[in-house]
Amino acid sequence: MKHTLCFITILLGSLLDLYANNENDSLLKVLDKVISERLVYTEKKEATIKELKAKKKEQKTLDDMYRLNSEILHQYETFVCDSAEQYINENIEIAKKLDNKTYLLEGRLQLAFVYSLSGLFIQANDIFKSINCSDLPSHLYCWNRIRYYENLIKYTDDARFASEYLIEKEAYRDTVMSILYDASEEYSKERAIKLQDQGNTKEALKILTKIYQKEKELKQWFIMKYL
Repeated sequence: MKHTLCFITILLGSLLDLYANNENDSLLKVLDKVISERLVYTEKKEATIKELKAKKKEQKTLDDMYRLNSEILHQYETFVCDSAEQYINENIEIAKKLDNKTYLLEGRLQLAFVYSLSGLFIQANDIFKSINCSDLPSHLYCWNRIRYYENLIKYTDDARFASEYLIEKEAYRDTVMSILYDASEEYSKERAIKLQDQGNTKEALKILTKIYQKEKELKQWFIMKYL
C-alpha cells in the first residue's frame, strides 16, 4: 500500500540521524538534494490536485467518480493526510449506493488509517471492530492494525501502556510477515521496522536505504514528511 511510504520515510530519517557520520554520507547528499526541491514538488502536487478536482463535474457515473476520488486520495497520501477524509467519505457513500463491498471496505480502512494518524483512536478502533476480517485479505487488515498501534504508541507516550500496545502490534506484524512473500518489498519494509524496534538500526537502515534508492515516490514522501 502507498501508506507504507509515510512511516517508512519517517523511520529512515530517524535512522539516518544515528548514522550520519559514516558510510551513509552519499545517501545524505541525495536527501539534501530532494529536500531542497521541496517547494517545486509542493507546487507540482498542488497543481495536480487542482486539475483532478476540476474534473469532478465531468464524471458521468458513480464508478468514474469513485476512481477520480481515489486519484485525489493518492495525491493527498503524499501531501496532506488530513485533507483526504472528505474524499474517503465521498467514496464510502458511493460504495453504499453501488452496493460495492470491496469499495466500502477499502474506504473504511482508509478512514481508520487517517483517524489513526490524527490521534482519533476510538473512532479508528470502532471501524476495525465493525469489519469482518473474512471479507478482505488478512494482510490488508493486519497492515492497518500495525499502523494503528504504531500511532497509538507514539501519541500515548506512556510506558505503562506502550508494552501492551507493542505486543499487539508485533502479533499483527508476525501475522502479516507470515503471509507476505519474503522477497517482496512489503515484507522487507515490515522486517526493517521490526529490526528497528529490536534495536538493530544498522540492518534496518541497510534495507530501507535499498528501498529508498529505487523508489522515486519514497523520495517524494521524504520531501513532504521529513522536514
